[in-house]
Amino acid sequence: MASNQKPLNHSLNELALIIDSIDRGIYIIDNLGNCTFINKAALDMLGYDLEACIGTNMHQLIHSKRKDRSDYPENNCSLCQSKSSSCIQEQPAEVFWKSDGSFFSIRYSSSPIIDQGILKGQAIAFSDITEQKAKDAALAESERKYKYIFENNPLPMFIWDFETLKIIDCNQEALIKYGYTRDEFLKLTIRQIRPEEDISLIESATVHEEIYGSIHRRTWRHEKKDGSLINVEVTGHVVDFNGRQASLVLINDVTDKFKAENELKSSEEKLRTATGIAKLGYWQTYVNGDNRYWSDELYKYGVYQGIPLF
Repeated sequence: MASNQKPLNHSLNELALIIDSIDRGIYIIDNLGNCTFINKAALDMLGYDLEACIGTNMHQLIHSKRKDRSDYPENNCSLCQSKSSSCIQEQPAEVFWKSDGSFFSIRYSSSPIIDQGILKGQAIAFSDITEQKAKDAALAESERKYKYIFENNPLPMFIWDFETLKIIDCNQEALIKYGYTRDEFLKLTIRQIRPEEDISLIESATVHEEIYGSIHRRTWRHEKKDGSLINVEVTGHVVDFNGRQASLVLINDVTDKFKAENELKSSEEKLRTATGIAKLGYWQTYVNGDNRYWSDELYKYGVYQGIPLF
């Protein structure tokens, strides 16, 4: 009998060492809810010593109040109610109370302990998820801010999938700029908002991310729903969007700027032609007095010899 007891004790000691090495808190209660075993991780998280837990009703010790400090009676506690169930219970986050009066958010599971068909108690495993909840809350707030900035940006913005080139999200300004409804716009690829002669250019620019660039800045021609063309400055950032590589782009319509620049160039060319015919010399200066342009006539007639006129 004694020879059989030694291997059994050795096995139990090994099991206790294994359970103590687990970073999840584990404790066992009998049918009255009193603690019969608790591992080191649970003691560390709760701040109690072994003597304070063994033989103590664990619900009363660590789970009798909610976050708002209101009473959490055993008959309302899902963990307590599950101890008579022959099934595994997984519950969303609740709180356990520490010896110093503070609490931490938990995720726990419970399993009945059944011996020869008789319910002997319950094993509870739990983890402190306070830090994870804080990270989740920070992520949710970051996503909320991003969504607000994206949707309310005064410039058109949209996101397209790098593999398929399909537009997968957009803000209201993009719909106004291109003239589509949201359903229509999200059925398009970025090829379909380019004139046909520019499609090969966008395909070359998006062969892979190294060519496109993690931050992409370039002026393109885009085509609106009515077929009109606009010149746009595109600033794109390669981002992870729901697990897929995508580009978040901001659109600045510079059509009027291009038109004004072309008209200025045309006017200057006409002025040069007219003054050449009339054999008139002229010059242009910046507001600060620096020389911007000297006509050929000034050089031809030797008016400018490398010395400022003023």
